[in-house]
Amino acid sequence: MGNLRLRIRIAGQEFEGEGPEEVVGQYFNCFCSLVTSLTQQDFTASKCAQASYQFTSSPSLPAEHSLDQVRARLPTLLYDDPKTPALICRTLPAGPAKEADTTLILLLGYHLLRHYTEVPAILLIQSLKRVGLPVKRLDRMLARYLREHIVLKTGKGKGGKYRLSKRGIELAQQRAFELETLLPSV
Repeated sequence: MGNLRLRIRIAGQEFEGEGPEEVVGQYFNCFCSLVTSLTQQDFTASKCAQASYQFTSSPSLPAEHSLDQVRARLPTLLYDDPKTPALICRTLPAGPAKEADTTLILLLGYHLLRHYTEVPAILLIQSLKRVGLPVKRLDRMLARYLREHIVLKTGKGKGGKYRLSKRGIELAQQRAFELETLLPSV
């Protein structure tokens, strides 16, 4: 079974689930029984299924975009100098969110190349400065990704640490492949 994403609003209550079909289904059935008990209306799973809801497969990368293949291709995008702690982006994404997308790729690089589970904010700021993207407030620049739980933050200020969620890893892989297609083939 694949990963599913289910989002539904019933009687003013909202349910959102993402994961394996059987797990989302179990939580959805619990949600239906809770709504039934709260509203005194019968919202069985079959009636909930007939309701209008958004049901889509979770976006996933094609099989050729495995983590091992991403790890093998990252050196074309990132320069990993063992003398310095900061990774350097060889090329930058285009678009209005280029700083945030660059940070996603850097977080993926630290995760795959250096095996960091969490990356200190200071290190990310240094990496961004080295490619000409000075950032004063990393949390403000990543606000959208933080809100959507693509990037997760612990700590405060410059002592904060950032990491990618599972969705964040998938999005960072997608951004890395988009960026790699723009590079001239050698």
